[in-house]
Amino acid sequence: MSQPAAPLKPVYVTTVTCGVVAAAYGLAGVRPSVLPLVLIEVAPLVSVVLWAQNDARARRLGIVQDFGLFAYVLWFALIPWYVIKTRGTRAWRTALGLVGATLAPIALLVMGMVWHAVFVAKFR
Repeated sequence: MSQPAAPLKPVYVTTVTCGVVAAAYGLAGVRPSVLPLVLIEVAPLVSVVLWAQNDARARRLGIVQDFGLFAYVLWFALIPWYVIKTRGTRAWRTALGLVGATLAPIALLVMGMVWHAVFVAKFR
């Protein structure tokens, strides 16, 4: 019998929402102000770390009290480590998916701005 796991739906919803907003800013060629930029960069990370904490709670794992803080600071190493440690070595796709979910909105913002600079601004 497999162990219960926290649902990934909140991570997907947060990543897609931030990605759409980031792509809209990028394709419009508008640099986001501070608040939207912080939300685009931080919201997916917060959702991934909260998922890891909820998953540990659902699996009844005794993790370090400050796991959340450690995961925010060292997310690029701790989130994949946690996923592979709790699910085995075959879970590397899930680990890479969570890292990708954290980086996707920023990548969409950059790609949208490059698209705007190369194609839209060039033909004005």
